[in-house]
Amino acid sequence: MKLEKAYRSMRPGGLLIIQDFVMNAEKTGPLIAAVFNVMVGAFSVTELADRIEAAGFSGLEVRPMPQYAGTAVLTAAK
Repeated sequence: MKLEKAYRSMRPGGLLIIQDFVMNAEKTGPLIAAVFNVMVGAFSVTELADRIEAAGFSGLEVRPMPQYAGTAVLTAAK
């Protein structure tokens, strides 16, 4: 991921927003995210959170999007 580059490019207080398919911790579902994972790869929420925080972002919030099966919106600030 290019999260470190995004972090460096943002002004202080900038907001990172990611909407993506996310896997459960065991990487067994939900089904649509598992299919997406087989095709192009998908992360669990924990994996994404770890990468976002490792890039330097803080205040991570995760919002599941049940109306769009298997997706979530993650936000964090510089």
